Amino acid sequence: MANNWMSIELSDRLGFHRPPFIPLMRWFVVAFLIRAAFASCPKQCTCKGDSMSCVSLNEHELSAVISHLASAEWSGVRELSIRDTPSLSIELIPKLNYLEVIDLSHNGLGDDVWLNNKATFPAVRKAILEGNNLTRADRKLLVPFPKIEEVHLGHNQISYIGYDSLRMPQIRSIRLNDNRIQALGMHAFRFIPQLQDVDLSGNLLERFMMSEFSTVTSLRYLNVSRNKIRSVECDSITPMISLEILDLSSNNLTQLPGIELRSMESLRTLILARNPITVAEEGHLRLDSLQVLDLSSTALRAVEAGAFSRLPRLHSVSFANSRDLIFVSPTAFENISVFSLDASGTGIKSLAPSLLSSVARYYFNSISKVSSTSWN
Repeated sequence: MANNWMSIELSDRLGFHRPPFIPLMRWFVVAFLIRAAFASCPKQCTCKGDSMSCVSLNEHELSAVISHLASAEWSGVRELSIRDTPSLSIELIPKLNYLEVIDLSHNGLGDDVWLNNKATFPAVRKAILEGNNLTRADRKLLVPFPKIEEVHLGHNQISYIGYDSLRMPQIRSIRLNDNRIQALGMHAFRFIPQLQDVDLSGNLLERFMMSEFSTVTSLRYLNVSRNKIRSVECDSITPMISLEILDLSSNNLTQLPGIELRSMESLRTLILARNPITVAEEGHLRLDSLQVLDLSSTALRAVEAGAFSRLPRLHSVSFANSRDLIFVSPTAFENISVFSLDASGTGIKSLAPSLLSSVARYYFNSISKVSSTSWN
């Protein structure tokens, strides 16, 4: 009778129902293991399912985390993040055969230790190494991750990308934003055939050279914003047939890129915001697939006749906050119709009805009137 009462008591407290044939002592062992599993997350860490995230560990706390990772309980971890821990070395982390995502950002990791380590994580698909002290995009950089598909190297001190620096055939996405990159080696990405997404924003590039990207036939998104680019140069006969989005915002371009972009047959979005472009010239842009053109916050003063007439699929145009813009030709959109035109925050005071007839939706919160007399 006493044993039955104890069984009922245990069942109620733990929320489990003990089959009558399991001895009471074995049930205590099972209950203990279940409770231990829920209490195994190290201090300074957050654990959920098969993921562990740790921040700002001292040496004692880091040692405890490494011990947990070396245990059978955590051998199946799939996501691991250890950040803001200067005492961390990648070789301290045990081999985790099921790990898919690793984040080792802001740990002060440098070239000497990283490029000579022997660690291997055979299943990692995504590696985040942002905010460290890496200066070279050496081939050894990604050796620990033989199956890597996505790598984040932003906010390091990398200054150059060589022609085979990132020779990892399965990579699909690379973030190299906010480094010190001044130049790219010729065909820097040629050995990454599946590459679709490249972020080079916030670097020191002065020229946009087509040859640096044209060998990446699968590239769809390219961000080179916040550089010092003064020119776009077509120095390759290989077309960029897959590129859909090109972000050239916040550079030093003084004129619209024209024929240089003709090989981008699939380009749908072109972002030129925050450039010192002063004039949108007639027929300069010729992109058959372009749908979105962003010229917001530029130095535009005038949009000439036929400026966008060679963009047959153009859907949306933004001149927003281009405060020096005072003139848009009535025939700027000749032979085409666009859905959206944003001229808010510009110096435009009036627009011709013939222009508005080519636009389905427009934003002109600073315009006092719409007329045709102002164009005479």
